[in-house]
Amino acid sequence: MPFKEAREIARGLGLKNCREWLKYSPKNKRILKIPSFPICFYKNKGWVSWSDWLGTKNIGHHYVHLKKEFLPFHRARKFARSLKLNGQKGWKKYIKGQVNILKIPSNPRTIYKKQWDSWGNWLGTGNKVGARIVYKINHNFFKNWSHNMAYIFGFWFADGSISKSKGCNYFDITQHKDDKYLLEKMSKIMKSNYPIHTNGKNCFRLQFHSKTIVDDIIKLGGKYRKSLDCKFPDIPKKYLPDFIRGHFDGDGSIYCRKNSGVYYATFASGSKIFSESLLNILKKSIPNLKGKVSKCAYKLPNNRSGICYHIAFNANDTIRLRDFMYQNDPELKMSRKWNLFKKTEKTVKISGNRC
Repeated sequence: MPFKEAREIARGLGLKNCREWLKYSPKNKRILKIPSFPICFYKNKGWVSWSDWLGTKNIGHHYVHLKKEFLPFHRARKFARSLKLNGQKGWKKYIKGQVNILKIPSNPRTIYKKQWDSWGNWLGTGNKVGARIVYKINHNFFKNWSHNMAYIFGFWFADGSISKSKGCNYFDITQHKDDKYLLEKMSKIMKSNYPIHTNGKNCFRLQFHSKTIVDDIIKLGGKYRKSLDCKFPDIPKKYLPDFIRGHFDGDGSIYCRKNSGVYYATFASGSKIFSESLLNILKKSIPNLKGKVSKCAYKLPNNRSGICYHIAFNANDTIRLRDFMYQNDPELKMSRKWNLFKKTEKTVKISGNRC
């Protein structure tokens, strides 16, 4: 039905506001050939406001108004700031019932879209709650090798993943709550302002979306669902200590045997081929290093079992591994593991037994 004819019928129904119109019988609307959402259908065909459509003076709901019915943004904001309100709740409480009198919308964020910054800016409090945040990340971070890039890449190989969801490519690393500081360091090095969120009761996750980074990770040897069959990537010799230290901080452990007071180190991985390659590379890089890959079973929820592969090192090899991974006093390292490595002996112990 043409706009003017439809509006005459709508005005004759005696409805008070848009809510009553939306509740009005859909069957009758179909018979009359009037759209349920006239604000959309007649947008460029004569639509003014709900009060004009229904013939009422009630224009309290912010969807009813057109911008021309309100004060210009800067005048409205000046008045809002003069009220000295603390936040959005205070504004909502104040403006209720005064929209028509003051000619200022109850939801200025909707009406003043182009000029809107935040509630803090609107009320003059400086509080940025409600501001539109633009997240940033160095999308080219994995294009060039560096000591920090190699460490984060190694850490990702242990405790990270890449995924796709709703057209976005995600990169994320998850870590225990006690090691949140390490995620914060990585985020800073990658020039990211993405928030670090909780992931369960005891974990935090650094996650951001970047197709460039995901593509670069794949080019470097990463893959989706890498846990069980990932291969050791091609790492420049200069950055091997950093990559392996990152991987150790993610999936390695160092512990002390109570009966002997000696420290031992291990790596763990769900991929046999990765574990075997890692051990071979370590043997080539560290003179006299031994170590051994062994298959281990562990329990999963619902009485299921899983398989992982451990690389175990004796006391001497633990010290050799320490000296290899922490050479040149690296910037990125997990404090609790480094503190345990510092407790190991400073020189390689010569012994006829396994230690």
